[in-house]
Amino acid sequence: TNGALANCRGGLVSAGDMLYGTTFFGGTSDQGTIFKIGTNGSNFAIIKHFAGGTDGASPYAGLTLVGNTLYGTTAFGGGADLGTVFKVNVDGSGYTILKHFTGLADGGVPEAGLLEAGGTLYGVTKNGGSADFGVVFKLSTNGTSFTVLKEFTGADGSRPKSRLVQSENTLYGTTSAGGNADVGTVFKLNTDGTG
Repeated sequence: TNGALANCRGGLVSAGDMLYGTTFFGGTSDQGTIFKIGTNGSNFAIIKHFAGGTDGASPYAGLTLVGNTLYGTTAFGGGADLGTVFKVNVDGSGYTILKHFTGLADGGVPEAGLLEAGGTLYGVTKNGGSADFGVVFKLSTNGTSFTVLKEFTGADGSRPKSRLVQSENTLYGTTSAGGNADVGTVFKLNTDGTG
């Protein structure tokens, strides 16, 4: 209920005795925040105020922690106001946009968090792809090598909104709509986009 926070939608990630999370609204521009708080409730601090526009806005999902770096998505903001992938250090320094989503070709409106494996981030967008039903994507943690692995067509699912999980070289996920009854699917996909 801190006045700087509003609408926590994503889960928390922990590192030692600190927890890190996001808010969809709130912050100095009311475009969302990244915050940290001790596991005992002390040492609360906002480490990033999203400004909207090309800075990114409205993180819907939680964060992924790799070493001392947090990776996440914003559902809006970025160059086309269709969301971003970003990284920031746990102390709030080094904020960098790794990907600005632009729409049909590469996806848009990522509402899920990211999976990191071997220096690669995997994620989904709710919109975009040739049918505008969302995509599965990957990119390197340094922001290079962005690739769309899967474009949903509706019959095989649409509107993925949840974080992927991985077992060996296979990604597993869900879609919130599409499939035979248009009420969603569970899918698997190889990390190279096949299968």
